[in-house]
Order: sequence, then C-alpha cells, then structure tokens
Amino acid sequence: MFIFLGFGLFLTGLGGHLFWNHYEDERLFTSQTPGVVSEVQEVRAPGKISGTRVIKYVPTFTYTVEGITYDKSTGVQHGASAAFPVGREVTVFYDPSSPDHFYVDEERQQPIGPEAFIAFGVIFMLATRPWRFLRN
Repeated sequence: MFIFLGFGLFLTGLGGHLFWNHYEDERLFTSQTPGVVSEVQEVRAPGKISGTRVIKYVPTFTYTVEGITYDKSTGVQHGASAAFPVGREVTVFYDPSSPDHFYVDEERQQPIGPEAFIAFGVIFMLATRPWRFLRN
C-alpha cells in the first residue's frame, strides 16, 4: 500500500520537475530564429548486452542572431539519423541575452507530457485511500 503512495509521489514529483523545466525554458528562451541541421554526428557506445554497440545520432544546428552565426549541438542523442537529416529546417529558441544558449522545440517533444506523470501520480496516491488514515 505504501509502495503505491511512494510511487505516486515519485510520479507527481517527476511531472512537476518536467513541467517546471518547460516553464523555465519558455521564460528564458523568448526569441526565435530559423535554423538548419548542418551536421549529424554518429556516436557509438557500448550496449546493455555484453559485446553489443549502440549507435546514437547527435545533430548540430546552425542559426544566425544579429549577424553572428552559431554552430551548436544540444547534446541530445537520437536513435535514428532520420530524426534530424542534414539540411532540415528547424526553429531555434534562444536566450536574447546569451544567444548561444538555445533549444530546438522538435528535440524537446516528449511522447508523454508532464501532465500525464502528475495525473498518474495522483491516481496512484488516491489508490492508497489516504483519507482512511485521517479517521482516527
């Protein structure tokens, strides 16, 4: 029973953390400019099974702010090179006070949003029926 409560608290906290990060990004990165994928670097790493290798792809984005061109990578690794082919146009969101700090919205899209984590966390917590402990 307390496992459900703990798991619910964990999910709710994780959802809150993801939601806060998204809010902070929108607060800091208020300007946008067109960008393009200029390079995709292939990164090989050991797999979870002994002797296997995993290939991930790290795109580099090129964008221009006030006449200065930036070639930067967010460091986010993708499982398929087709996710960001070279030449693909993207929207770059950047901090106007520090244009080299940026993110690409397409990289931040998650299959499950923070709201889902919060909702499932609340469901798990309610499954423990915490109000029965308050009766005494």
